[in-house]
Amino acid sequence: MKKSFLSMMLLAASTANAFDLSQLQQALQQQMQAQYGGNIQSAQNMPAMQTITQDELTSRIKALGVSPSFVQFEPRRDGLKIDQRTYIDPEGKIVKYGYDSFSGLVTYMAEMTPGQYMIKTMQAKSANEPIVIARASYTGTTWDVMTVTGKHITGNSLVVGSNGFTVSRDASAISFDTTKGLRSVGLPDGYTVADFQNGDITQTGDILLEILPETEKSGELLGTLKALGSHFGLSQKSDYGLFNIESGKFITFNIASEDKNRNECVQRQYVNSVAYKCKKSFSYESLFNDVGQPNTGHYYWRVIWMNTPSKKPISITIERGVQQLIATDLTTGKKVLLKERLMGINQFNVKQNSDGKISVDVQLGFDHETINDVESLLNSGTPIQES
Repeated sequence: MKKSFLSMMLLAASTANAFDLSQLQQALQQQMQAQYGGNIQSAQNMPAMQTITQDELTSRIKALGVSPSFVQFEPRRDGLKIDQRTYIDPEGKIVKYGYDSFSGLVTYMAEMTPGQYMIKTMQAKSANEPIVIARASYTGTTWDVMTVTGKHITGNSLVVGSNGFTVSRDASAISFDTTKGLRSVGLPDGYTVADFQNGDITQTGDILLEILPETEKSGELLGTLKALGSHFGLSQKSDYGLFNIESGKFITFNIASEDKNRNECVQRQYVNSVAYKCKKSFSYESLFNDVGQPNTGHYYWRVIWMNTPSKKPISITIERGVQQLIATDLTTGKKVLLKERLMGINQFNVKQNSDGKISVDVQLGFDHETINDVESLLNSGTPIQES
């Protein structure tokens, strides 16, 4: 039953609008480890790469150039679509990637064999081959990464940006930019890097953080009450936020970490042929529901951020439970209410057009509404006065 459930989740993930499948992949890898005795090679033991200097790597990346026009990216089951054309890596299945539609740069992770990955950077509109920037392996609990410049990094989470990647270790992180090299980043107290990132870290400089479980447990009863209050829009619970690794600015969102979980009944007591009482259940994190649709309570679907033509990154979030759709200027921290519905906003889809302008399609029950040019509304709108 567990194996079929995980398979279903991976299939759903591969057809949905998600480009980071790491947690689902990791669950399967843990199962594979148990079957094969954990014989997954570390990045150090994988076939050798030709080591180059940081200056050489920087020169190669800059030689890729910048796209002359805006690039549309879409996720696909095995690869990604670039301006309506499917791109597949010949050496392995693409399991996660980050991109910048303005420069055309994209970095992706291809699975070579179970638990072993190659990380490459390419220019979407260039005829040049992708450049290998690192190799990585996952052992079930730890990521082991070796860069092409000879740097060895380990951590418990790995996320990919358009021009590099970030490996985190609880309350700290190490960022690797292909043109700048390694950089250590101290994170705000009580937070760690979130496993799922629905925005480009490299170009915006912003990375999504999640409250550490230890922080939540220290006030478990109060946290539960605040989560309920946040869900119904009655209180503030800032379990997620975007942290700028350059400036150190940290903007939090009124989203509860409990919302990412789904509950499944495992022991039912039937009252009649239709109705039953659930005597025992368990909770687990999931991007999707049991029919393969997005679990819209999960933070991945609720926090999206991107760059704009003015190079001013903005985020679009659903906060206060599912009542408010908010746009945030990640440079100034200004927040503007785009939509509010007491009955709840079902979900939203963000689209960045070829001119760089951002629009949002909002589902409100059985109705849909489109909000055009979010950046303009953010600039002219009245700031939210947060309590």
